[in-house]
Parts: sequence; C-alpha cells; structure tokens
Amino acid sequence: MCTVRARISLLLCVAWVLFASQCATAQLVATKDLTDTASVPTAPPTSAELPSTIGTPDNPEKQDCFFEVANGVIVRDVPEKLRLEIVGVDPRLVYDGTAMMITVRVKNIGDLPVLVPWQTNQVEPDTDPKSGDTSYESATIHLTFGTLEDRKHCTYLKGEATLAAAPSNRAQHLELLSGQWADVKFKAAIQCASKETWACKRFHADEHAQLTAHWWEWLFTREEKGCGGMRGAYKSRTLESSPLEVVYVASPPSDEKKAAPPQ
Repeated sequence: MCTVRARISLLLCVAWVLFASQCATAQLVATKDLTDTASVPTAPPTSAELPSTIGTPDNPEKQDCFFEVANGVIVRDVPEKLRLEIVGVDPRLVYDGTAMMITVRVKNIGDLPVLVPWQTNQVEPDTDPKSGDTSYESATIHLTFGTLEDRKHCTYLKGEATLAAAPSNRAQHLELLSGQWADVKFKAAIQCASKETWACKRFHADEHAQLTAHWWEWLFTREEKGCGGMRGAYKSRTLESSPLEVVYVASPPSDEKKAAPPQ
C-alpha cells in the first residue's frame, strides 16, 4: 500500500512540475506602447522610388553611377510558427475618421525560440568592416478595414507600428520562447492610408465590419562596389491576424455630434 501511494505521489509531483513549466513559458514577456510615438514608415521602396544614381553634390565623381534594386524572400531552414492577433480595440463603434487604440499580440506557437525586432527608434545599421555593406531589419504592423458585404476590397488604414533592429544586435531584438507573446499598442484611424483614390473604398454601415492586422518584416541592405551599388529589400516575415469585428456606422452618433465644436 505504501509503495502504491509513493508511486501516485511521484506521478502527481511530475505532473505538477510539467504543468508549472508550461505556465512559466506561456506568458506575456514584453509590451510596447507606441501611442505617443510617431511611426517611421519602413515599407520597402519600389524601383521607381529608389534614386537611379548614387552621386551627390559632395561626391560628384559618382554622378554617373547607378544603384541596382534587389528583392527576394528569406527562407528559413526550420519554419517558424508565429501567430498575430488583435486583442484590443477602443472604441468598437467606429465611423469615418474615428481614432482608435489598437493592441496587437505576436505569439510564438512553435517549439523553437524566435527573435523579432524590438526597437522603436531608428537603429544604426550593421556595417561590414571590410566591404562597408550595411543592413538592418524592420517590422511594421498595418491594419486593413472591410465589411462582410464586400470581403474582396479592404482599405489600409492610417496608423501603424514600426519596430527595427540591426541583425547582429541581440539587445535590439525580443526573444520569444515557445508559448510566449508580446503586445504592441498603437494608434490608428478609420481613414484610408493611400493617396490614390482607387485604393480608398467607401463602405456602407455594417454591424460586422472587420479589422485585420498585418505584420510585414524586411531585411534592408545597401552595397557599394566601385562605381555602382545595390539596394536590397528581402521579405523576412509576413503574418496576418484573424479578422476582429467592429460596428461601423455611416456617421458619428448623435451625442458625439452635439459634443463636436462648431465649424
């Protein structure tokens, strides 16, 4: 009888240790509040946006030199498992122009540790001491807005969160172990981010409008070789959250209209 009880106690002890270890790793490990921080856009430049020459008034001998543009995707030997989720929206009743507080969560649901950029200010790129080539990482969280009535057409909203890091600088990254997550809070608005009218769709009132978060992460490089050079933008991670429902109305509620100052 004592032997049986000892075995049961041992099994319970092992089960408790396993449970405690899971609880220790499944946790919030960091937060970023960017609601008072101006985000620096870091979307990869297109070939049309990149200057064709690398010459400058201070460097006239390179006026006839050109930058090439390189694009690609970084493929990891072992696939990662990260999940993006919108965990907070305030307010949930929105209309055109509504300013919102957004909280987005990135969680490691895989078995291996993952490093993500975690600096909010511009970082000093890595520089190769021999070649002078530079590189840095940048991750941007964007939001899209749409309705159930028209799922194919979504609008990118104004407001984003930008995180950056030099590839070799471990202190500028956040490590997420299995089960751990981090939250990023930032401002956004029900307002089209694009300057192109064709990209800005008008929506009808919908009690089941949807917000979706997108994580775009890139490795940017710059190389100069004699009278020539190359700028690279390599896609590192793309994550997309499940849609979160909000109530979209065509105009502000009557109480907000009364509170608005006269024009």
